[in-house]
Amino acid sequence: MLSDTLIHMGFRPTRSDTSLFIRNTSTSTILLLIYVDDIIITSSSQAEMNSLILTLHTKFSLKDLDPLHHFLGIEVSHTSDGGLFLSQK
Repeated sequence: MLSDTLIHMGFRPTRSDTSLFIRNTSTSTILLLIYVDDIIITSSSQAEMNSLILTLHTKFSLKDLDPLHHFLGIEVSHTSDGGLFLSQK
């Protein structure tokens, strides 16, 4: 089960949303959100995020859809400084 694997990898579900998992280390923070069969991952470290994706790919069948553009009716735009702008019509 994905949640068991994430917990074993040091993630913890948040109290406010059990589908949102967080892992804090001395060098980074990774947030992973699960919705049905979609996963959104973001991190303060690109290298640690890539490592997580590779690890998950060895355990589960994953399909990388590249940068996030839409999720649950929310439009996601990437800013020039590396941030995200969320909007909903």
